[in-house]
Amino acid sequence: MYIESVVPMPTSDTTDALLVEPPIVVRISPEWGYEVVSGGSPAAVALFEALGRLSAPATRADFTIVARLREVFGEGRRVSFRWQLNARSKARHFDVHLFPERTEGGGLHALGTFFDVTDELSAGTAAYQTRQRFEAVLSHLPGFCYTVDKDLVFTSSVGSGLASLNLKPGQVVGKSLRDLWGTSDPDYEPFACHRAALDGQTTTYRDVCMGRSLEYELWPLRDASGAVIGVIGVGLDVTERDSAKEHQVKLTERLRQAGKMEAIGQLAGGVAHDFNNLLTCIIGNLTLAERQLSLSAEATARHLSEAGNAADSAAALTRQLLAFGRRRVIEPRTIDLSALVTRVEGMLRRLIGEGIMLQTRCAEGLWNVEADPGQFEQALVNLVVNARDAIADHGEICIETKNVEVDGPLAAGPANLPAGEYVLLSVSDNGHGMSDVVREHLFEPFFTTKQIGYGTGLGLATVHAAVEQSGGAVAVESTLGSGATFKIFLPRSMRELANADVRQGSKEEAATPGGSERILLVEDDPLVLEFAHCTLQQLGYDVLPCSSSDEALRTLADQGEPFDLLLTDVVMPRMNGKELAARVKALVPGIAVLYCSGYGEGIIAQQGVLDDQVNFIAKPYRPAELGLKVRAVLDVDGPEAISGVKELVPERDDRTTQVR
Repeated sequence: MYIESVVPMPTSDTTDALLVEPPIVVRISPEWGYEVVSGGSPAAVALFEALGRLSAPATRADFTIVARLREVFGEGRRVSFRWQLNARSKARHFDVHLFPERTEGGGLHALGTFFDVTDELSAGTAAYQTRQRFEAVLSHLPGFCYTVDKDLVFTSSVGSGLASLNLKPGQVVGKSLRDLWGTSDPDYEPFACHRAALDGQTTTYRDVCMGRSLEYELWPLRDASGAVIGVIGVGLDVTERDSAKEHQVKLTERLRQAGKMEAIGQLAGGVAHDFNNLLTCIIGNLTLAERQLSLSAEATARHLSEAGNAADSAAALTRQLLAFGRRRVIEPRTIDLSALVTRVEGMLRRLIGEGIMLQTRCAEGLWNVEADPGQFEQALVNLVVNARDAIADHGEICIETKNVEVDGPLAAGPANLPAGEYVLLSVSDNGHGMSDVVREHLFEPFFTTKQIGYGTGLGLATVHAAVEQSGGAVAVESTLGSGATFKIFLPRSMRELANADVRQGSKEEAATPGGSERILLVEDDPLVLEFAHCTLQQLGYDVLPCSSSDEALRTLADQGEPFDLLLTDVVMPRMNGKELAARVKALVPGIAVLYCSGYGEGIIAQQGVLDDQVNFIAKPYRPAELGLKVRAVLDVDGPEAISGVKELVPERDDRTTQVR
């Protein structure tokens, strides 16, 4: 049995263009007989079987094509339609054209051409189904896809991401990008990126639309010949992703702050422990000295000496804090490390106690290095204390210096140490050693294996900072149960040793040179001002102390005698030391200037006094250090004797007071 349907014939010419098989041509008579004119395709078999059944009245009614044939026979007009013939083996589709044809006797026949379009329709159905599946996939993606032509007019848009922009699939079709963005600016990034895609490039950009953050990727849309005919764009709504990333950054920052506060708490515990011990020593010895003052000069001197030693240790602790943060103003000099070791050896022996043996092996003819002697004394103390704490009861610590030449990687040295000549300072012990985990974190700030309150975790961190500030490198060798060796490599200096200065903690105050020059002293801390005033007066200088910049300018205006030196603190309220020096120099050209401060390098740099050729002395300082520095500045920068300026009135300064 045949089942057939008739639909109107498509008017598009594309159908004929797709046909590859020649048509089947049949001549049909009004008596329902047919004659094959041409055609021998596989589809003809099913067609001929169906046409053969037209001659039987019982089966003729089963074919609606009969009504079309009667239009030809009865009205003599052309008829076109699409005919679906469902045969037993396969459904066939024909585009049918029936033409009236006159016979010699004047009757009408129908000349029919049958184009088999079964395969073409199957291909179209498959393409349609593929497109439907593709659009279904796109509609469930979190983004959206669209195409525009060469005029940047939308030709399609699909995807669930359109909903976040209050758009429906296909809603923007026919509109241009200019309409959507409300601008025709050619430099607008989306325009530039779409033009780049039309030029054959793949581009990406970000944009914000209706409060949503979007990421776009664009590709050139090409036809079958490869020519660019438009742009394919894919947009992804990344608002939630960006929000989550921002939230993650905030959580990370909170975690970092929490870690910082924990580290500061650990630091505060260690510093408080050390400072309390130092203050106990200072207060106790000063009290004893006061009691012994009327009884024994020797006992008084001993207690004052111990108080001074404790104060030196307190100053060393602040230097350690500043060195850890690389905020200390270092004073590198040409030094001999063997001499430095010899100088502090006695103190180190008292530091480690009688149960531990200290050996020093200082090479003769040791090369010089450039380093801050006070900083490296502290670094050596830290290394020896670390070695002492690694020894349970009895043991041995060895300090060694020697010259080394590096011409390649060292088996037991710092990684990537450049070739050259170095001075090696090593500190070894036969203590319990350390694990790989401890060694990995050894130089990290606040890292310590000591009990809470018995270590700041800065000792080895300051060693590392001191070595790096001097252009050197440090390495450590250690295994559990086999002790440890710290090796410091410092580049050789070709400079000769300078004349010996009075070092930190020296008691040779009597050898400090003095003078008779006039000094304008400016310091906002009353205790420091009194100390510096007395020190310089004892050295013979004529000193005028001032507690502020305004007072200094008034004093300068009131004095008719010459001033030779301005000694000023750096950080002060209303007007800092650099600004004061500029005002004074403008009025007293040629006056020498010496700055002093207890702040770290970062704060002092903000005040602009770390330039080259600037004279500076760091707090705390001993009387001998202050006297030597003042004398050196006056001898080098000694100004001409210039009288003070009359009728000088300080300018008003309403800026915010700096907290010292």
